[in-house]
Amino acid sequence: MPKKNAVNDLHSISDVTKIIATLVKARDKLKEDTAELEITINTNKTQLKSMDAEIKIKQVELDTLRKEKEKRDAEEKAEKEREAKLRADIEAKIREEFEIKKRVEEEMQRQKQQLQQLQQLQQLQQDIPETELTKKSSGKKKDPKEKEVKEPKEKEPGTEAVKRKAIPKTVKTQLWNKFFTEDNAKGKCQVCSKEIKMSDFEAGHIIASANGGSDNLDNLTPLCGQCNKSMGTQSVYEFKKTYFPEDTCDILGMALEQSNNISP
Repeated sequence: MPKKNAVNDLHSISDVTKIIATLVKARDKLKEDTAELEITINTNKTQLKSMDAEIKIKQVELDTLRKEKEKRDAEEKAEKEREAKLRADIEAKIREEFEIKKRVEEEMQRQKQQLQQLQQLQQLQQDIPETELTKKSSGKKKDPKEKEVKEPKEKEPGTEAVKRKAIPKTVKTQLWNKFFTEDNAKGKCQVCSKEIKMSDFEAGHIIASANGGSDNLDNLTPLCGQCNKSMGTQSVYEFKKTYFPEDTCDILGMALEQSNNISP
C-alpha cells in the first residue's frame, strides 16, 4: 500500500508540474499578448495624434479658404455697388447735360426771336414817318401853327380800330389755365414771347369784339402787361399787323377758323 501511494503522489506531482508549466506558458503568452496590445495601442494613439494634427491643419486651411471666399464675395459686392453707382452718376450727368443743352437751345431761340423782333421794330421805326408821339419822345416841340395832316387808312375785314372790350376775369382765368397747362406756347406772351407770371398776365382779343370777335377762348390770346399796355385800343391782330407782319396770317387764321361770324 505504501508503494502504491508513493506512485500516486508522483503522478500528482507530475500533474501539478504540468499544470504549473501550462500556467507559466499561459502567463508568458498573456505577457506577450499584452505587450503586443500595448504596442498596438501606442501605435493607434500615435496615428490618432497624427490624424488629429492633420484634421486641425485641414480645419485651419478650410477656415482660411472660407475667409478668402468671404473676402472675395465682399469685394465683388463692393465692385458691383461701385459700378451701379458709377452708372447711375453717368446717367444723371447725361440727363443733366441734356436738360442744360435743351434750356440753352430754348434760350438761344428766344433771344433769336427777340433779336428778329427788335430788328423788325427798328426797321418799322425807320419806315414810319415822324408823328406827334415820336416828336415828343425825340424832344422836338410841335409848332402850334402846324396842322397835323391825317391820311386816310385802309380798313381790312376784322381789323377796324375800335375800343377794346374788357375781358371778364373768369374768362381770363380760363385762358390762363388753357395756356399754362397745355404744351402750346406755355407760359409765354403771344406777342413778345416773354415768360408771363400770373401777376403780369393779361388777355387780348385777336379779332376785336366790335368786328365780330367773341370772348371765346379761341379768339383770346395771353399777353404780358407791357404788350397789353402798348396795344392801346388795337386788337392783337392789328398790333401784330403793325409790328410783327410776318405773324399776322397765323394769328388771324387761328381766330377765323374758330369763328362763323368773321370771314377773312
